[in-house]
Amino acid sequence: MSKILYGVTGVGFGHSSRADAISNMIGDDHVILFAASNKAHDYLASIGKDVVPINGFEYAIKGNEISYIKTFWKNVLNLPLFLHSFFSLVMLVRRFDPDMVITDFEPLTAIVAKLTKRPLVSVDHQNVICRTAIEYPPEHEKGFFLANLVARYMVNAADLYLVTSFFFPKLVKDNIKLIPPIVREMVRENKAFMGDHVIVYYHSGNEGLYEILKTFKDMSFIVYGENIEMEDENISFRKTSKTNFIKDLASAKAVINNGGYTLISESLYFRKPILSIPVSGQFEQVLNAYYLEKMGFGMFLESVEQPKLAEFFGNIDHYMRHLEAIEWDGNEEFLKEFASAIHSLERGREKERYPKTLSAPTLVFRKGINWLFSSRPLQHFTNR
Repeated sequence: MSKILYGVTGVGFGHSSRADAISNMIGDDHVILFAASNKAHDYLASIGKDVVPINGFEYAIKGNEISYIKTFWKNVLNLPLFLHSFFSLVMLVRRFDPDMVITDFEPLTAIVAKLTKRPLVSVDHQNVICRTAIEYPPEHEKGFFLANLVARYMVNAADLYLVTSFFFPKLVKDNIKLIPPIVREMVRENKAFMGDHVIVYYHSGNEGLYEILKTFKDMSFIVYGENIEMEDENISFRKTSKTNFIKDLASAKAVINNGGYTLISESLYFRKPILSIPVSGQFEQVLNAYYLEKMGFGMFLESVEQPKLAEFFGNIDHYMRHLEAIEWDGNEEFLKEFASAIHSLERGREKERYPKTLSAPTLVFRKGINWLFSSRPLQHFTNR
């Protein structure tokens, strides 16, 4: 039974949802310790996972647009916290002694893995941007440049990249495997059927959307994400509930969302047409929306427009015909590729580890680091 340190970025809930699904698939055969930031830490802790907090990258979003300048300065100001987390992770690896590190777009665990000579496996969707020959709208060239740069260096030099995706462009790197979306077991337990409502999960820039939805008098909409419980004409607002949301998603007629990968994946699992309106400046969401439309699974909009929504609702049968062709099972594909990765890494080159016997100066240095960067993760795992 191998020990795995699993880093999870805290941007959104998609990364932690995927980490939860993967840990449930492989947890019986491996000891998994999570290191997660922000929302990912809170989510994983709430469902009983063994997780230590770290500080991670954050976006600054106003309305329906990412502010790159504010994002830059927000993360620059957090550099002391990043350094604290980095040194904590170095000492944590020394104590936990993982056989492998997995990272879901979390850079600190990736850096520490390479520094301490541990096999590193990247599992995410973002690396489809920099490690495959994607297509994208030409007007988003700037967005591609920035997203490519971030994706390329957020997790660099992994031994293996397992990239989950519902579209499958040509690979441009050797150490990458494309696998279909990984879906949580609580989603897979539900059976899909077509009801009368449309799910709306649209976090940013809702101004005007609800008023437009009210013009479709013969349709009903269920809104999640506002965390309120109320009725407003043909719109039902629901408080956050994983169980109710999945049931409503399974029985939906269609889905409206920003373009987040996890909701798209789960919607496609249930064969639901998707109207995607990406957050401005979020190239990954633009890319997802572009391929949704290209593959006939739904529509890509840059902004909310009543005639376009009417066109989307009028084409649901057309989208359903394309969705019926989906036959993939990302969970099975992941298990197959992960087992192969474990086998290869176990039989591969022996990784150099920190020596068990340390020189006196090194011991003094380590004690100094422990004193300067003491934190709950170190105290918690002192005796592990």
